[in-house]
Amino acid sequence: MNKKSLTIIISIICFILFAIVVVASLIKNGVISTENLYTTLSSDEQLNNDDKQKNDNQKNGLEYPLYKMLLSEGAEFPVQYSDETHKKNEYSDIFVKYDNINISKERGNFDLCGDFKETKDENGNITNEYSYVTADVTITNKGKNVFTTSLNNMFLSIGPESYSELRSYNSQLMSHNKDYYIIDFEPNVEYKYTLAFIAEDALIEKYRNELYLFVSFYNNSYRDGEEENIPLIKKNDGE
Repeated sequence: MNKKSLTIIISIICFILFAIVVVASLIKNGVISTENLYTTLSSDEQLNNDDKQKNDNQKNGLEYPLYKMLLSEGAEFPVQYSDETHKKNEYSDIFVKYDNINISKERGNFDLCGDFKETKDENGNITNEYSYVTADVTITNKGKNVFTTSLNNMFLSIGPESYSELRSYNSQLMSHNKDYYIIDFEPNVEYKYTLAFIAEDALIEKYRNELYLFVSFYNNSYRDGEEENIPLIKKNDGE
C-alpha cells in the first residue's frame, strides 16, 4: 500500500470518528432524537405519543385534559368523560359552562321534587331553614359522537364542609324514574339546564362565595377523598 492510499484511509477513519462524536453530542443535548434515527413509529404508537403530548400541554396554566373539576360562577371548561376511552383516542370534549347561580326559597323553572330535610308548601316553595340553590348551565358536546351521561354527575360544592346532590332540573318530564337524569348529548348542540340543589341556609350564608359546581363524567363520586387534587376553574381560566 502506497503512502497516498494510506493517507486517504486515515482521513476517512478520522471523518467517521468525527461524525460519531458530533452525532453523540447532538443526541446528548436533545437536538436529535434516537427515535428519529432508529425507529419508525406504528400508527398506534404515534396516537399514544400524540395523547401524551396533549397531556403534557397546559391550557392557561391548567392541566388538560381534566376528568374532574370545580367550576366557579361564570367559568367554562371542557371535561373528559372517560380516561379509558381517551387512551383509545375516541374521547370527546364536553364543555360545561356554569352560567349563573340563584338562591331562593321559591321554586323556579324546574320540576317539583320530594322533601328531604326541607319542607315545602303545595307549590314547592321551601318553608323552613333551607333554600334552593339553582345553577344555570350550558353543556355542549364538541366531540363527533353522541355522549350519554347523567346530570347528577354534577354536585353543588358548599365550601370545604359540604355538598348537595342534584334534586331536580327543568326536564318537564312527568315522572322521576331511574332515567330521569339521563341525557343524550348530540354533537355540537348547546343544552341549557337549570340544576336545582337544596342546602341549609346557614351553610349558604357562610360559603356564599364558595358555591362551586363539581363536575365529573369519569365517575359520579363527589371529590373521592382527593379534593386538593381537583382544580378550581375560575371565570377567565377557559377563555
